[in-house]
Amino acid sequence: TRYIGDWSSDVCSSDLMSITRVFVMISRAQASGARIDEVLNAPNEIKDGDDIIEVNPKLPHIAFNHVSFSYNKQKYNIEDISFELYEGQTLGIIGSTGSGKTTLVNLLMRFYDATEGDILYYGKPIQQLKVKDLRSRIGLVLQQDLIFSESIYQNIQFNRNKIGHYDIDMATRIAQAEFIYEREDAFEAMMATRGMNLSGGQKQRILIARAIAGKPDVLILDDASSALDYQTDMKMRKKLNETLAHTTKIIIAQRISSLKEADLILVMDEGKIIAKGTHEELLKTSDTYQLLAKHQMGGARV
Repeated sequence: TRYIGDWSSDVCSSDLMSITRVFVMISRAQASGARIDEVLNAPNEIKDGDDIIEVNPKLPHIAFNHVSFSYNKQKYNIEDISFELYEGQTLGIIGSTGSGKTTLVNLLMRFYDATEGDILYYGKPIQQLKVKDLRSRIGLVLQQDLIFSESIYQNIQFNRNKIGHYDIDMATRIAQAEFIYEREDAFEAMMATRGMNLSGGQKQRILIARAIAGKPDVLILDDASSALDYQTDMKMRKKLNETLAHTTKIIIAQRISSLKEADLILVMDEGKIIAKGTHEELLKTSDTYQLLAKHQMGGARV
């Protein structure tokens, strides 16, 4: 038999532990809130330009002119990057992890400004352009992009009211996402948070459709087809070239098969371009590219 005093002791101990946990949670919440407030109120280092984009197909759509950049201002993450890409052309970028591929995309989107050199959009430095105008013309798909707990339709439309059913249907077919039509609710099917009820390939095709639906002038696929099988990847690239002939494309990939039809391919290593050219040219001139082709394609030239 237990005495009342023993029960009281247990209750008091439990209450004290609960109160202690509350104080710990409050302390953590205050620290987190202060950090969030600091981030939200941090000054924007990217200054908006005054000019709108003037399309001139005679000029390179995108040009990097001896561009270098450092995140920590101590060591260059990319160094002396130069290339030109005309309207409707495709740029392929291949290289090991940490070679600076995604950094090029970050600079083009003006998430950061180059430390040295110029990035030109139809011949005009992107610092002179309105950031909203620049970014609205670029469709970007990242490997780890997000699927929201909304319908497939809402995930592709992405709160852009100007995008209608025709645009979404067109983008779905280009992205080889016909599996949507086979679902019971089709575009009204609800997605789990982070797309947990989708396979990796299905998720990537929805994300690609999201970017295409906005009819971008520039489409950037940053390792966005890594989960697709070779046949689906090939069909998607063929459809992209047929339907979006005037869209300039930048494809970052680890598979040569995803890049070999590009007008220009950059081979990157430790932030530098170690070789550039077409698929055929690189097979003749770049030892690194030849080695990749040998491992991935058995040295195939087509």
